[in-house]
Amino acid sequence: MPPTPTTLPPAPDPLAFATCPWSFTDGRVDTAIVLMSSADRDVTLTAPVSGNTREVSLIGPGSVVVPQSSLGAGISPLVAEFSAVPASVGVVSSADGVAAGLTCRNTATKLWLLAGGSTVQQRALDLVLFNPFPEDANVELRLVSENGAEPLTELEDVTVPARSARTVDLEALLPSRLHLAVAVDDPAGLVTPAWRNGGDDEDWSLVAGSSQSDRWEFPIGGIARHDAVLVLVNDGPIPVTATVDVFTTGDSSLAFAEVTLEPRRLAVVELDDEVSGVSIDADGPLGAAVSGESFGARYAVAGLDRSARIWHLATGAGPDQAVTVRILNTSAAALTVSVTTVAETGIATDPDKISVAAGSLEEIELVGASAVILESGDPFTAGWYWRSEATTAASHGVAVTE
Repeated sequence: MPPTPTTLPPAPDPLAFATCPWSFTDGRVDTAIVLMSSADRDVTLTAPVSGNTREVSLIGPGSVVVPQSSLGAGISPLVAEFSAVPASVGVVSSADGVAAGLTCRNTATKLWLLAGGSTVQQRALDLVLFNPFPEDANVELRLVSENGAEPLTELEDVTVPARSARTVDLEALLPSRLHLAVAVDDPAGLVTPAWRNGGDDEDWSLVAGSSQSDRWEFPIGGIARHDAVLVLVNDGPIPVTATVDVFTTGDSSLAFAEVTLEPRRLAVVELDDEVSGVSIDADGPLGAAVSGESFGARYAVAGLDRSARIWHLATGAGPDQAVTVRILNTSAAALTVSVTTVAETGIATDPDKISVAAGSLEEIELVGASAVILESGDPFTAGWYWRSEATTAASHGVAVTE
């Protein structure tokens, strides 16, 4: 029998700002900064590395797309300060042969986990540590691969100066690892991490750090014609057992696997391309990510450890780009979800409705939706992806607290 549907805890109160640990432009690649709100907001964007700022007026419901090139070149993380919440921001980097999405963080934690990275075949894996605050941060980085724990003394005490970003080249430190995960231990809670997997001449995946949890959901699991894996990481001192359930589009969940992780280890679960969504219940805290690849096109997403009745999806899609939105309902009751799309111009459409059965996943395809606002009377989780011939971009949404 299918497992009894459960739901994640509600989203915590958001901060009045969000940190984007990855934003990049180099003349070939640019990053779209997608600001979203259901109501009017004033937003201040600050790139501490360059010292540049930009004021933006956001008319809600709607979105504004700001090019990273207007704030600074190279790797230039940013802070978005909102006049009021709820509001959100996401980034999408794109160019010919590159597409990758990332959700910016509106919560803070002292321990971040990132999984789903790889350094096989000299694949670049750049970990960015962003400290937007006026005091220096000192963090410990604990790495684990398919070989087990990978202790490196030079990563036991890494300083990230105030209002700056520091990049750690993990491929140079740990080459030829098929699977890599990292714990960023930040006692002061100042740093937000992310990593880019992929070099200058190939598609990227982007993953932002997430906290530990004993419950995870992935509306974005497998994607058709991609070889995808779920990576679980246990940074704790005792074993953790996790039960993995999977969802195919339109169907109820199926029990899939049970995995026990020893301390400071990771586990990999292969997902076939019919697996659209994933949920995980564990008897202790874990980190989790899904990554996938198809003939050089790649994507990765961190899991969602909270549910919400409203989600913001920052897709950054152009007017002719098809975007697939997935809605995962692990509760015991059916949902009706209102779908509002926002074009690149910032103009919102009248909402449509979609029904999602109890314990199931649905997906819809939208064209030209640079941003999407999803609302329901009960909590759920959501994400998006879009593809071109040589690239795949994907990200989960931002849970909005009312």
